[in-house]
Amino acid sequence: MQMEQNARGSGATPVLFSVAQIVAPIKAAALIGLFSLAACGGGSSATPAAVVSAPENTGNPIPAQADVLLGAWVLPANASPSTSPANIAELEAEIGRKFALSLHYDPLAQTFPSAMEQADLVNHRIPVISLNCNDTNYNIARGSQDAALSQKAAAIRSFGEPVFLRYMWEFNLPYTSNGRAACSDPVRDTDGYFSPVEYIAAFQHIHDLMVAQGATNIAWIWNPSSGGVSGVPYWPGDAYVDWVGIDDYDRASAGTSIFTAPYARYAPIGNGSHPIIIAETGAVAADQPNYFNALAGALQTQFPKIKALVYFDSVGPLGSYTLTAAGLAAFQEFAANPYVSASPP
Repeated sequence: MQMEQNARGSGATPVLFSVAQIVAPIKAAALIGLFSLAACGGGSSATPAAVVSAPENTGNPIPAQADVLLGAWVLPANASPSTSPANIAELEAEIGRKFALSLHYDPLAQTFPSAMEQADLVNHRIPVISLNCNDTNYNIARGSQDAALSQKAAAIRSFGEPVFLRYMWEFNLPYTSNGRAACSDPVRDTDGYFSPVEYIAAFQHIHDLMVAQGATNIAWIWNPSSGGVSGVPYWPGDAYVDWVGIDDYDRASAGTSIFTAPYARYAPIGNGSHPIIIAETGAVAADQPNYFNALAGALQTQFPKIKALVYFDSVGPLGSYTLTAAGLAAFQEFAANPYVSASPP
Protein backbone atom coordinates (compact mmCIF):
# COMPACT_ATOMS: atom_id res chain seq x y z
CA MET A 1 0.00 0.00 0.00
CA GLN A 2 1.14 3.31 -0.21
CA MET A 3 2.16 4.31 3.09
CA GLU A 4 0.74 7.43 3.93
CA GLN A 5 1.42 10.28 2.54
CA ASN A 6 1.47 7.33 0.83
CA ALA A 7 1.07 4.93 0.82
CA ARG A 8 0.83 1.69 0.23
CA GLY A 9 -2.24 1.82 -1.01
CA SER A 10 -2.39 4.28 -2.94
CA GLY A 11 -3.15 5.70 -5.34
CA ALA A 12 -5.05 6.54 -5.75
CA THR A 13 -2.56 3.20 -2.53
CA PRO A 14 0.11 1.27 -1.86
CA VAL A 15 2.75 -0.49 0.15
CA LEU A 16 3.66 -3.60 4.43
CA PHE A 17 2.72 -3.35 -0.96
CA SER A 18 -1.46 5.77 -3.98
CA VAL A 19 -1.75 9.18 -2.92
CA ALA A 20 0.06 10.26 0.22
CA GLN A 21 -1.75 9.26 3.40
CA ILE A 22 -1.72 8.33 7.16
CA VAL A 23 -1.05 4.69 8.00
CA ALA A 24 -3.34 3.08 10.51
CA PRO A 25 -1.65 1.69 13.65
CA ILE A 26 -1.80 -1.93 12.57
CA LYS A 27 -0.50 -1.12 9.12
CA ALA A 28 2.22 1.00 10.55
CA ALA A 29 3.30 -1.90 12.72
CA ALA A 30 3.36 -4.22 9.75
CA LEU A 31 5.36 -1.78 7.70
CA ILE A 32 7.83 -1.10 10.46
CA GLY A 33 8.47 -4.79 10.97
CA LEU A 34 8.68 -5.54 7.30
CA PHE A 35 10.56 -2.53 6.12
CA SER A 36 13.25 -2.23 8.71
CA LEU A 37 15.88 -0.41 6.67
CA ALA A 38 19.58 0.13 7.20
CA ALA A 39 20.88 3.69 7.26
CA CYS A 40 22.53 4.59 4.02
CA GLY A 41 23.54 8.23 3.55
CA GLY A 42 24.32 9.94 0.29
CA GLY A 43 26.42 7.22 -1.23
CA SER A 44 28.93 9.44 -2.95
CA SER A 45 31.77 7.09 -1.99
CA ALA A 46 30.20 3.94 -3.44
CA THR A 47 32.45 1.86 -5.64
CA PRO A 48 31.09 1.47 -9.18
CA ALA A 49 29.81 -2.03 -9.80
CA ALA A 50 31.26 -4.29 -12.43
CA VAL A 51 29.38 -4.10 -15.70
CA VAL A 52 26.55 -6.62 -15.75
CA SER A 53 26.22 -8.32 -19.10
CA ALA A 54 22.64 -9.40 -19.66
CA PRO A 55 20.06 -9.08 -22.39
CA GLU A 56 17.62 -6.25 -21.73
CA ASN A 57 14.54 -8.10 -22.88
CA THR A 58 14.14 -11.78 -22.04
CA GLY A 59 10.43 -12.07 -22.75
CA ASN A 60 7.51 -11.81 -20.37
CA PRO A 61 7.15 -15.01 -18.30
CA ILE A 62 3.61 -13.97 -17.27
CA PRO A 63 1.88 -12.83 -20.46
CA ALA A 64 -1.51 -11.17 -20.25
CA GLN A 65 -4.47 -13.48 -20.81
CA ALA A 66 -7.94 -12.76 -22.12
CA ASP A 67 -9.22 -12.75 -18.54
CA VAL A 68 -7.89 -11.20 -15.31
CA LEU A 69 -5.58 -12.79 -12.72
CA LEU A 70 -7.08 -12.23 -9.24
CA GLY A 71 -5.18 -12.11 -5.97
CA ALA A 72 -5.19 -10.79 -2.41
CA TRP A 73 -3.20 -9.64 0.60
CA VAL A 74 -5.06 -10.65 3.75
CA LEU A 75 -4.50 -9.38 7.29
CA PRO A 76 -7.51 -9.87 9.57
CA ALA A 77 -7.99 -7.28 12.31
CA ASN A 78 -7.25 -9.85 15.01
CA ALA A 79 -4.06 -11.14 13.38
CA SER A 80 -0.49 -10.29 14.28
CA PRO A 81 0.97 -7.41 12.23
CA SER A 82 2.04 -9.70 9.39
CA THR A 83 0.22 -11.93 7.01
CA SER A 84 0.47 -15.73 6.87
CA PRO A 85 -0.42 -18.65 4.60
CA ALA A 86 -3.48 -19.32 6.77
CA ASN A 87 -4.94 -15.86 6.12
CA ILE A 88 -5.16 -16.12 2.36
CA ALA A 89 -6.24 -19.78 2.57
CA GLU A 90 -9.14 -18.78 4.83
CA LEU A 91 -10.34 -16.13 2.37
CA GLU A 92 -10.08 -18.64 -0.47
CA ALA A 93 -12.27 -21.02 1.51
CA GLU A 94 -14.80 -18.25 2.14
CA ILE A 95 -15.16 -17.32 -1.54
CA GLY A 96 -14.88 -20.89 -2.84
CA ARG A 97 -11.91 -20.49 -5.18
CA LYS A 98 -8.12 -20.25 -5.27
CA PHE A 99 -6.38 -16.98 -5.98
CA ALA A 100 -3.99 -16.68 -8.90
CA LEU A 101 -1.85 -14.05 -7.13
CA SER A 102 -0.50 -13.48 -3.60
CA LEU A 103 1.00 -10.13 -2.58
CA HIS A 104 4.19 -9.89 -0.50
CA TYR A 105 6.26 -7.05 1.00
CA ASP A 106 9.93 -8.05 1.25
CA PRO A 107 13.02 -6.21 2.44
CA LEU A 108 15.71 -6.52 -0.18
CA ALA A 109 17.74 -9.03 1.84
CA GLN A 110 14.82 -11.19 3.04
CA THR A 111 15.28 -14.90 2.45
CA PHE A 112 13.35 -16.28 -0.50
CA PRO A 113 11.13 -18.22 -0.53
CA SER A 114 9.40 -17.29 2.72
CA ALA A 115 6.71 -19.47 4.25
CA MET A 116 4.15 -17.43 2.32
CA GLU A 117 5.91 -17.97 -0.98
CA GLN A 118 6.36 -21.68 -0.27
CA ALA A 119 2.60 -21.86 0.31
CA ASP A 120 2.06 -20.04 -2.98
CA LEU A 121 4.14 -22.66 -4.76
CA VAL A 122 2.08 -25.48 -3.26
CA ASN A 123 -1.19 -23.72 -4.10
CA HIS A 124 -0.11 -22.64 -7.58
CA ARG A 125 -0.33 -18.92 -6.89
CA ILE A 126 2.03 -16.35 -8.42
CA PRO A 127 3.89 -14.37 -5.72
CA VAL A 128 3.83 -10.62 -6.28
CA ILE A 129 7.06 -9.58 -4.58
CA SER A 130 7.17 -5.95 -3.44
CA LEU A 131 10.91 -5.37 -3.05
CA ASN A 132 11.81 -2.35 -0.95
CA CYS A 133 15.07 -0.42 -1.02
CA ASN A 134 17.55 -0.58 1.84
CA ASP A 135 20.12 1.81 0.40
CA THR A 136 20.14 4.78 -1.94
CA ASN A 137 19.35 4.12 -5.59
CA TYR A 138 22.75 5.65 -6.42
CA ASN A 139 24.52 3.03 -4.30
CA ILE A 140 22.33 0.15 -5.47
CA ALA A 141 23.05 1.02 -9.11
CA ARG A 142 26.75 0.87 -8.28
CA GLY A 143 26.67 -2.54 -6.70
CA SER A 144 26.21 -1.96 -2.97
CA GLN A 145 23.55 -4.70 -2.74
CA ASP A 146 24.82 -7.06 -5.43
CA ALA A 147 25.57 -9.91 -3.01
CA ALA A 148 22.04 -9.92 -1.57
CA LEU A 149 20.47 -9.41 -4.99
CA SER A 150 22.48 -12.30 -6.45
CA GLN A 151 21.32 -14.60 -3.66
CA LYS A 152 17.71 -13.59 -4.19
CA ALA A 153 18.04 -14.02 -7.95
CA ALA A 154 19.44 -17.54 -7.52
CA ALA A 155 16.60 -18.42 -5.14
CA ILE A 156 13.95 -17.06 -7.50
CA ARG A 157 15.50 -18.98 -10.38
CA SER A 158 15.38 -22.16 -8.29
CA PHE A 159 11.76 -21.45 -7.34
CA GLY A 160 10.96 -22.81 -10.77
CA GLU A 161 7.71 -20.89 -11.32
CA PRO A 162 7.00 -17.36 -12.55
CA VAL A 163 6.94 -14.52 -10.04
CA PHE A 164 6.08 -10.84 -10.27
CA LEU A 165 8.58 -8.36 -8.86
CA ARG A 166 7.99 -4.64 -8.31
CA TYR A 167 11.04 -2.77 -7.08
CA MET A 168 10.42 0.26 -4.87
CA TRP A 169 6.73 0.57 -5.73
CA GLU A 170 5.28 4.09 -5.48
CA PHE A 171 8.71 5.58 -6.04
CA ASN A 172 7.16 8.90 -7.08
CA LEU A 173 5.88 9.62 -3.57
CA PRO A 174 7.90 11.71 -1.10
CA TYR A 175 10.88 9.74 0.20
CA THR A 176 9.40 9.89 3.69
CA SER A 177 6.71 7.45 2.46
CA ASN A 178 6.73 3.67 2.62
CA GLY A 179 9.48 3.47 5.23
CA ARG A 180 12.12 4.85 2.86
CA ALA A 181 13.63 7.83 4.66
CA ALA A 182 16.89 5.88 5.04
CA CYS A 183 17.01 5.32 1.26
CA SER A 184 17.06 9.02 0.42
CA ASP A 185 20.21 10.54 -1.02
CA PRO A 186 20.74 14.10 0.25
CA VAL A 187 22.99 14.85 -2.73
CA ARG A 188 20.80 13.60 -5.57
CA ASP A 189 17.24 13.39 -4.24
CA THR A 190 15.78 16.89 -4.22
CA ASP A 191 12.55 18.59 -3.13
CA GLY A 192 11.59 15.59 -1.03
CA TYR A 193 11.42 13.11 -3.92
CA PHE A 194 13.68 10.39 -5.30
CA SER A 195 15.78 11.25 -8.35
CA PRO A 196 14.29 9.75 -11.54
CA VAL A 197 17.78 9.30 -12.98
CA GLU A 198 19.00 7.32 -9.97
CA TYR A 199 15.78 5.28 -9.69
CA ILE A 200 16.07 4.25 -13.35
CA ALA A 201 19.73 3.32 -12.88
CA ALA A 202 18.88 1.14 -9.85
CA PHE A 203 15.90 -0.53 -11.56
CA GLN A 204 17.96 -1.36 -14.65
CA HIS A 205 20.88 -2.62 -12.58
CA ILE A 206 18.68 -4.92 -10.48
CA HIS A 207 16.96 -6.21 -13.61
CA ASP A 208 20.19 -6.91 -15.50
CA LEU A 209 21.92 -8.51 -12.53
CA MET A 210 19.01 -10.88 -11.88
CA VAL A 211 18.67 -11.80 -15.53
CA ALA A 212 22.42 -12.47 -15.66
CA GLN A 213 21.93 -14.80 -12.67
CA GLY A 214 19.36 -16.76 -14.67
CA ALA A 215 16.22 -15.44 -12.96
CA THR A 216 14.32 -15.18 -16.21
CA ASN A 217 11.10 -16.32 -14.48
CA ILE A 218 10.58 -12.78 -13.14
CA ALA A 219 7.88 -10.58 -14.66
CA TRP A 220 8.99 -7.02 -13.92
CA ILE A 221 6.42 -4.52 -12.65
CA TRP A 222 6.99 -0.76 -12.83
CA ASN A 223 4.59 0.60 -10.21
CA PRO A 224 4.17 4.35 -9.65
CA SER A 225 1.74 5.78 -7.14
CA SER A 226 -1.42 7.35 -8.46
CA GLY A 227 -0.52 10.27 -6.18
CA GLY A 228 2.73 12.13 -5.74
CA VAL A 229 4.54 13.64 -8.72
CA SER A 230 4.18 12.22 -12.22
CA GLY A 231 5.81 8.81 -12.53
CA VAL A 232 6.49 9.26 -16.25
CA PRO A 233 10.06 10.64 -15.81
CA TYR A 234 10.90 7.47 -13.85
CA TRP A 235 10.16 5.11 -16.77
CA PRO A 236 13.13 2.70 -17.14
CA GLY A 237 12.35 1.69 -20.73
CA ASP A 238 10.13 -0.80 -22.53
CA ALA A 239 12.75 -3.54 -22.46
CA TYR A 240 12.93 -3.42 -18.66
CA VAL A 241 9.23 -3.62 -17.89
CA ASP A 242 6.73 -6.45 -18.42
CA TRP A 243 3.72 -5.02 -16.53
CA VAL A 244 2.70 -1.53 -15.43
CA GLY A 245 1.39 -1.37 -11.87
CA ILE A 246 -1.29 0.89 -10.42
CA ASP A 247 -2.32 1.15 -6.75
CA ASP A 248 -5.69 2.74 -6.04
CA TYR A 249 -8.14 2.64 -3.15
CA ASP A 250 -11.82 3.55 -3.05
CA ARG A 251 -11.68 5.71 0.08
CA ALA A 252 -14.52 8.12 -0.65
CA SER A 253 -17.18 5.85 -2.18
CA ALA A 254 -16.07 6.82 -5.67
CA GLY A 255 -16.35 3.24 -6.94
CA THR A 256 -14.38 2.13 -9.97
CA SER A 257 -13.89 5.72 -11.14
CA ILE A 258 -10.74 5.72 -8.97
CA PHE A 259 -8.93 4.02 -11.86
CA THR A 260 -9.84 6.58 -14.52
CA ALA A 261 -7.05 9.13 -13.98
CA PRO A 262 -4.11 6.75 -13.34
CA TYR A 263 -5.22 4.51 -16.22
CA ALA A 264 -5.25 7.48 -18.60
CA ARG A 265 -1.81 8.54 -17.43
CA TYR A 266 -0.01 5.20 -17.35
CA ALA A 267 -1.70 2.87 -19.84
CA PRO A 268 0.07 4.62 -22.78
CA ILE A 269 3.50 4.65 -21.09
CA GLY A 270 6.43 3.53 -23.24
CA ASN A 271 5.24 1.81 -26.38
CA GLY A 272 1.81 1.31 -24.83
CA SER A 273 1.94 -2.48 -25.11
CA HIS A 274 2.33 -3.36 -21.43
CA PRO A 275 -0.54 -5.01 -19.54
CA ILE A 276 -1.56 -3.42 -16.24
CA ILE A 277 -1.72 -4.97 -12.79
CA ILE A 278 -3.72 -3.32 -10.02
CA ALA A 279 -1.20 -4.39 -7.42
CA GLU A 280 -3.19 -2.94 -4.53
CA THR A 281 -6.82 -1.93 -4.29
CA GLY A 282 -9.50 -1.83 -1.63
CA ALA A 283 -12.81 -0.24 -0.79
CA VAL A 284 -14.12 1.23 2.45
CA ALA A 285 -16.89 -0.72 4.14
CA ALA A 286 -19.73 1.52 2.98
CA ASP A 287 -18.84 1.14 -0.68
CA GLN A 288 -17.68 -2.49 -0.93
CA PRO A 289 -20.90 -3.91 -2.45
CA ASN A 290 -21.12 -1.06 -4.98
CA TYR A 291 -17.41 -1.35 -5.80
CA PHE A 292 -17.41 -5.10 -6.42
CA ASN A 293 -20.74 -5.14 -8.24
CA ALA A 294 -19.37 -2.71 -10.83
CA LEU A 295 -15.76 -3.90 -10.95
CA ALA A 296 -15.86 -6.75 -13.47
CA GLY A 297 -17.83 -4.70 -15.98
CA ALA A 298 -15.59 -1.67 -15.56
CA LEU A 299 -12.44 -3.75 -16.07
CA GLN A 300 -13.84 -5.25 -19.22
CA THR A 301 -15.24 -2.12 -20.85
CA GLN A 302 -13.38 0.89 -19.43
CA PHE A 303 -9.99 -0.52 -18.48
CA PRO A 304 -9.28 -3.42 -20.85
CA LYS A 305 -5.49 -3.34 -20.33
CA ILE A 306 -5.92 -4.25 -16.66
CA LYS A 307 -5.17 -7.98 -16.64
CA ALA A 308 -4.37 -8.60 -12.96
CA LEU A 309 -5.84 -7.28 -9.70
CA VAL A 310 -4.95 -7.77 -6.02
CA TYR A 311 -7.41 -6.90 -3.25
CA PHE A 312 -5.98 -5.49 -0.01
CA ASP A 313 -8.15 -7.13 2.65
CA SER A 314 -6.88 -5.22 5.67
CA VAL A 315 -6.75 -1.92 7.51
CA GLY A 316 -4.91 0.62 5.40
CA PRO A 317 -4.31 4.28 4.71
CA LEU A 318 -7.17 6.53 5.65
CA GLY A 319 -9.51 3.68 6.38
CA SER A 320 -10.17 0.00 6.52
CA TYR A 321 -10.60 -2.14 3.42
CA THR A 322 -11.22 -5.28 5.46
CA LEU A 323 -14.10 -7.15 3.91
CA THR A 324 -17.38 -6.77 5.80
CA ALA A 325 -20.10 -9.42 5.61
CA ALA A 326 -21.79 -7.53 2.77
CA GLY A 327 -18.43 -6.83 1.15
CA LEU A 328 -17.42 -10.48 1.34
CA ALA A 329 -20.66 -11.55 -0.35
CA ALA A 330 -20.09 -9.04 -3.16
CA PHE A 331 -16.43 -10.03 -3.46
CA GLN A 332 -17.42 -13.69 -3.69
CA GLU A 333 -19.76 -12.87 -6.57
CA PHE A 334 -17.07 -10.77 -8.25
CA ALA A 335 -14.51 -13.57 -7.82
CA ALA A 336 -16.90 -15.99 -9.51
CA ASN A 337 -17.13 -13.82 -12.63
CA PRO A 338 -15.48 -15.61 -15.59
CA TYR A 339 -13.65 -12.42 -16.49
CA VAL A 340 -11.44 -12.71 -13.36
CA SER A 341 -10.79 -16.42 -13.72
CA ALA A 342 -7.37 -16.40 -15.40
CA SER A 343 -4.98 -19.07 -14.13
CA PRO A 344 -1.22 -18.81 -13.54
CA PRO A 345 0.87 -19.95 -16.52
